Amino acid sequence: NIEREVKSQNSTSFKVAGTDRIGRRRLHHFYLDNLSPDTMYKLRIVYDGGVQATVSYRTLPGQDNPRDIIIVQGGDMGNTKATRDVTKAAIAMNPDVLMLGGDLAYDNGMCECYFAWDYFLKDLEMLNNELGRLVPVIYALGNHDAGIDEINHRGGVKITEQGPFYMTYFPQHSKLSKRTKNAILPQVPNFEER
Repeated sequence: NIEREVKSQNSTSFKVAGTDRIGRRRLHHFYLDNLSPDTMYKLRIVYDGGVQATVSYRTLPGQDNPRDIIIVQGGDMGNTKATRDVTKAAIAMNPDVLMLGGDLAYDNGMCECYFAWDYFLKDLEMLNNELGRLVPVIYALGNHDAGIDEINHRGGVKITEQGPFYMTYFPQHSKLSKRTKNAILPQVPNFEER
């Protein structure tokens, strides 16, 4: 594996609205592209003039590399001992990718339950720290992530900086051009485009 440092990328930064004073959040998203396959990158996160974190990220192998890719799948996470045990089992598998299929934090799309995402992200942080690198995650949306449960059924879900936090935290695709049909822009999509 080759280790390379990613060149400067500007992040999209915003305050998460709708949480109480204790739950204030500032999220940063940045778009990385043109990465080489099967390469370890070092990412340095700089904020307010200082290095906040330095992490490694390994890209997946290219088409000409016969190495197997290890994908760990799961879902219905929540803040439970079972989730932490499964996370530890995933660490032992040294995954290349995680696929997490919905109902991740069980916040039911309520901004008052922001702390449920803290627990979920803490488990991912444990996995990344143990492996010494960021593991890419493919997320699927569950009804509890979107704010649809047995009480509010299929109400219209509006995506804003107030949530649902699933959409706020994880922009899962690139921004689409409004000028050229199906053209992808190397940018993080705005809330309403997620």
